[in-house]
Amino acid sequence: MARGTDQRVTAHLAALGRPTRTQTLAEFTQHRTPQQTLDALADRAWLYQHQLTNLRHQRGMTAARQIAGRMTQGVAAPYTLRALITPADQQVR
Repeated sequence: MARGTDQRVTAHLAALGRPTRTQTLAEFTQHRTPQQTLDALADRAWLYQHQLTNLRHQRGMTAARQIAGRMTQGVAAPYTLRALITPADQQVR
């Protein structure tokens, strides 16, 4: 069994007789300002919505935004876009 992008999905599909593999679709680098990096982090926090009302989390994000506001140089963020592939010709048990 190949490793998928999410071990739980991979394990579930394998249990159904449908092993998976990961296929790399694209690799690229995106240049971001410090503020854009924080915005992306906040945007991806939807799984952890409970943190948005957590006072410690709010203070941490406020401090990070203040520091990012003083920074002038951006960062290069490497990305790899992958797909979890399950061959269509497999039979489900």
